[in-house]
Amino acid sequence: LSTGEGLEPLFRRMMFDPDLRLFPWQRTHLWFLEERRVAREDPRSSYARMRDTLIMPAGIPLHQVHAIPGDQPKADLVLEEQLRKVLSGRLGGQGCLDGAILEVGADGRIAALFPGEESTVDSSRWVRLTGDTAGDAPGWISMTLPVINRARMIAVVAQGEAVGRALHQLADRDLAPRDFPAAGLRSDEGLLKWYLDESAARV
Repeated sequence: LSTGEGLEPLFRRMMFDPDLRLFPWQRTHLWFLEERRVAREDPRSSYARMRDTLIMPAGIPLHQVHAIPGDQPKADLVLEEQLRKVLSGRLGGQGCLDGAILEVGADGRIAALFPGEESTVDSSRWVRLTGDTAGDAPGWISMTLPVINRARMIAVVAQGEAVGRALHQLADRDLAPRDFPAAGLRSDEGLLKWYLDESAARV
């Protein structure tokens, strides 16, 4: 799951919808697609928010929650090693996630893949350090397009008029992933679905 605040209403809805409550949460492995390069206790970390809105209400066993160790010096390498090990050992769906839920920004950002960065076109790494680390900004750790695109289902949530206008540009022009990261989304293994709210859809 992407951990942005824009998806928090969706996660809360998942805890109250009767059908979604029947989801086998206790057998679910939850992977964070991105995280700030900070400790879990840092208010800029998304861990506490995800814990309170989804992990604890759903009853997902904590050993099945694969949060990103944002304060480790080589957090990207640690997560990539763990991800490759776990996915390669699965009996079914080897090497891929079952699903990925993303939010797209008006600049085409998905997870923590930002326009203009090398991480948007990296075809070998599954996890990269991303984001501007100048000044006080701690930067990000993000899964990359190769592992996201191999998910069995990719759900992309688009919210707001600015995002709607950006998606119109994506439909009208052949944008490159380096310029608009969401343009690099492809479903290699299954389904790619876009979910637009009313504001994004009516632009």
